[in-house]
Amino acid sequence: MDEALRPVTDEAMRSRVNRRLRDHWLTLAPESRLPEWSSFDPAPVKAILPHLIVVDVGDGGGRFRFRVIGTFVTQLAGRDSTGRWLDRDLYGDRLEYMTWHYRRCAESAEPLAILGTIHFVDKDWVTAEHLFLPFGDGGRVDKVLCGLDMLLGDTRREGKDRDVEMILDWRK
Repeated sequence: MDEALRPVTDEAMRSRVNRRLRDHWLTLAPESRLPEWSSFDPAPVKAILPHLIVVDVGDGGGRFRFRVIGTFVTQLAGRDSTGRWLDRDLYGDRLEYMTWHYRRCAESAEPLAILGTIHFVDKDWVTAEHLFLPFGDGGRVDKVLCGLDMLLGDTRREGKDRDVEMILDWRK
């Protein structure tokens, strides 16, 4: 994947959904350790559950399967892919582009925040912020929790190709 498509910035996340999700995840990751999925309690983030996606990491980080997809995401996508593998049947020639984020989060075992567009439908005109958070056991990531929020009026992507995504500072 061309790194020019994902420039690293010091820009902060602007989505209230993703900031709230990040703050909750940080309470689950004591001493900068990878939190276990069993520690995730959805009650404190109930209001943002429609914006969340849970992905199982399979084959040592080589495959990904949608475990849970929030109602905001399914409505935006126009389909519910819960239980489906992220594969060519689902994404065709965009598969590598779609799985890059999950793969990077799983391999690095670190959060990843992206400002880009909606990938999975013909809505590449919609500016979206994604936050990918790793969960696992013994240092191996077995789930990635993703927050997805639309940012109406955000101009940071103006003039950029639809495939260009900015890597944001997830800590800000």
